Amino acid sequence: MSVVTLEALKKYPILADIDDAYLVSMGQQMLFREYERKQYVVKKGDSAKEVFFLNSGQLQVVDVANDGKEVGLYLINPGIMFGHVTLLDEQTRSSSVIATQDSQVSVMSKQLMLKLFYDYPVVMHRLLVEFAGIIRQTNTSRTVISQANASSRVYSVLVNMMKPNVAGMITIEKMPRQQEIALMASTSRETVSRAISQLINRSIVEKDLKRLIIRKPDMLKKLAEEVVD
Repeated sequence: MSVVTLEALKKYPILADIDDAYLVSMGQQMLFREYERKQYVVKKGDSAKEVFFLNSGQLQVVDVANDGKEVGLYLINPGIMFGHVTLLDEQTRSSSVIATQDSQVSVMSKQLMLKLFYDYPVVMHRLLVEFAGIIRQTNTSRTVISQANASSRVYSVLVNMMKPNVAGMITIEKMPRQQEIALMASTSRETVSRAISQLINRSIVEKDLKRLIIRKPDMLKKLAEEVVD
């Protein structure tokens, strides 16, 4: 573990436009941790004493469904702050966070977070915007896993992740591993592999290194809806 540098803190959009001297002082009071793939960053039920920023790598928020199966709710990518909701309401952690890649995380104490909010109210506003996005992601994830058909759940997960890139193409830029998609779709890795292969064979999607190009986004959406029906 080590202190967090100014360069690392300036990568987080939520800390944009904050005075460099303030960030340096804050970084000296924070910790820098590394997690290996499959290692827990946060465990459900733990007491909440810290808030986290993902510097590099990728994490997945997971919970346990009523049938006891672990379900992936959404992915956390670099530049995102997480773990703050439980810290604010002083409850135990409501879900777990697992590293899906080797990851580097900056850690802030509750006291330091509250001081940041007091000194820079704009950070709290940005946090509320991010929180609204988390609520939407969680609601979408729970809607997906309520679908009866496994293939439709896989298609829905892909639809929820696809976005236009700077070139105007519809892509999933950082395609998760099949096991991570399986968690989000509450199905097996084999089902995910089969569903994606079918999409490739029909030229609906195309693999390009670590990203997935959605050649026919309307068809993908239609397939998800049709399987549900």
